[in-house]
Amino acid sequence: VIELQATNVLNQLHCSQLHGQLANQEVEKQSKKKNGKLTNDGLPRLLSGDEFYERVVNHEKEQK
Repeated sequence: VIELQATNVLNQLHCSQLHGQLANQEVEKQSKKKNGKLTNDGLPRLLSGDEFYERVVNHEKEQK
């Protein structure tokens, strides 16, 4: 009985460690996806437009 309890404790510790690692990987994936593009809708943009310029400035501020 004691061996089963010890095995269960070790499994719980291992699972909690893996859970933390997976949560960290998901956060990293989301941050990488978020930083990549200024426009995510796939539509063409006028690159000299004021709205797009403001997005570029805001994006650069977020990167720093």
